[in-house]
Amino acid sequence: GNVVRKTIKQTVMTSVYGVTFIGARQQIQKQLKDKPVFKTNGEVYMCAQYLARITIKCIGDLFRDANSIKAWFASSAKMVARTGDPVKWVTPLGLPCVQPYLRMKNTSVVNTIIQTIKFAREAKDQPVNQQKQNTAFPPNFVHSIDSTHMMLTCVKCKEEGIVFAGVHDSYWTHAGDIDKMSSILRDQFVQ
Repeated sequence: GNVVRKTIKQTVMTSVYGVTFIGARQQIQKQLKDKPVFKTNGEVYMCAQYLARITIKCIGDLFRDANSIKAWFASSAKMVARTGDPVKWVTPLGLPCVQPYLRMKNTSVVNTIIQTIKFAREAKDQPVNQQKQNTAFPPNFVHSIDSTHMMLTCVKCKEEGIVFAGVHDSYWTHAGDIDKMSSILRDQFVQ
């Protein structure tokens, strides 16, 4: 068929990071655009819109509790941002986190061939970007917990003499140490 696992995979994976309906539609549209079954870009758009709507609804139905927690995080971030402060928290490792999202006023803009950079005189005098504080907090908090887990796992593996390598949420070791690492992973998650 034309709708395979890959068609909606990115949308499902980014749902925990707060993908919007428009973002989901664009992700799906990108997967569908080269399918020969579609005659026009309009057909691709309509199909992507339909699949995005269904995918987001199914994710909401399947992960009701996770979505409730995500909504609570977003609501909490919104309340904090309304005070004019950025959202802050401390990871279980003791690492302080501060979301740097500000609405830059009185900026100088420099365009480079790579990107556009905005400079502000004093960051401390810039108001927080309430919308970005709100939408970024759930995924940023989850990333901070994931990275804490990885650090705890890495330290314990070193203590146990196990070779450790990892990227994001992928953990590697020598094949002979997989069972030991598997046990360490679970123990450190509980920490």
